[in-house]
Formats: sequence, structure tokens, C-alpha cells
Amino acid sequence: MKSLSKGQITRNSIVEKSRFIFNEKGLDITLDVIAQEMGLTKGRITNHFPTKESLFQAITTYYEWQLGEYMRAIRLPEHGINIQFLAQLISGVMDIQYENRCVIGYLSLVTEEKKEMFAYISENYKRNVQGIRNRVTAMVQQGLLVPEILHQKTFPVFLFQYVTILTNWVISEQHYNREAGYEKMKAVYLRGVMQCYLPYFTEEGRRQYEALSFTRLAKSN
Repeated sequence: MKSLSKGQITRNSIVEKSRFIFNEKGLDITLDVIAQEMGLTKGRITNHFPTKESLFQAITTYYEWQLGEYMRAIRLPEHGINIQFLAQLISGVMDIQYENRCVIGYLSLVTEEKKEMFAYISENYKRNVQGIRNRVTAMVQQGLLVPEILHQKTFPVFLFQYVTILTNWVISEQHYNREAGYEKMKAVYLRGVMQCYLPYFTEEGRRQYEALSFTRLAKSN
């Protein structure tokens, strides 16, 4: 395995530490403040990231890499996907989202004027949609969801609800439930995401859903 250069190590360290700082202090802080928090000169940061925008792009790329590594490491149960497995998968995704909550806030503010970043988000969304469709298809084949969920007029509605809740819960936590804390509220958010599937469960899917303990699932990752 090829070792990282000193410059790469410094770059990765800046990305990791600045992510934590943005999480704690918000998106409006400057590179001067970030440098001060890290105990570095601003020049050490701008040598790798000339602008705050370029730093956020690097943090976003790292976030997407984390999600990709998590999904690649997932192993399906021996007998195929089930509702417990789905809930555990989503619980793990939520933990990664919370660790990168500054990214969720940043992405919600990106407009078409930032063409490169906007295109990056659009391409990632398309890939994520295909992954969601594949899981839904597998759940239909397992007899957990009714086939109607994949219909041309139904799936886009489900997708809108699912993606919106699975991303915006982070913003809700930061705006409305920050004092309560993520650990306390996670079971609520997880239940909210899973309820997007509720209208489409078969009898077996609903039976498995009703057997879930969201409090236990929220602590399992």
C-alpha cells in the first residue's frame, strides 16, 4: 500500500479537523477562524484550499467516500434483505450524516450558480436513486413491499418523501432539537424515515416493521 506524502497527510488533517469545527461553530466562520482553531497559519490552509468553497468541496467528497465505504461494507443477510436489516442500514447512514452535518447544511445552500458543485450533487443524486431503487426492488421480490411502489407515478412520490426526510432530519436536529441532542432524538428520526415505507408494506413487511425497536436500533451502530 502506497504511503501518503506529508502534503497529503496535512491536507487530510485539515479536512477532518475543519469538518469538526464547522459542525460545532456553523458554516459562517472564516478560514482565519478555522486556522486559529487548528493552531495553523491561514497560509497552511490556503496552500491546500485557496477558498472556503474549495475546503467544503473536499469535506463533501470525504463525506461521499464515507457513505460509499459504508455501503460497500454492508453484507446482506443470508436469506436476503429484511426490514430489520434496512433499519440498521439507515441507522448507520444517519450516524455518518450526523458526523458530517455541516455538509448537509452546506449542500442545502448550493445553487445552480455554483456550477461545478451543483453538477457534482446532481450526479451523486442519480447514483443514490439507483441504489434506492435496487433496494426497493429487492424488497418487492422478498415479498416485503407491494409492487405498486415501483409504478411510474408512485415511485417518484416515495422517492421525494424518503430522500427529503433522510437528509432534512439533520437540519431539523440542528434548528429545533439541538438541545435535546442527537442520541436522544435519533430513534424519532429513524422512525420517521422508515415510515416512508409504511403505505407500501405487505402483510409480512408490516409484521417485521411492527417488531422493530427503534430505541434499540438507534443505539446499535
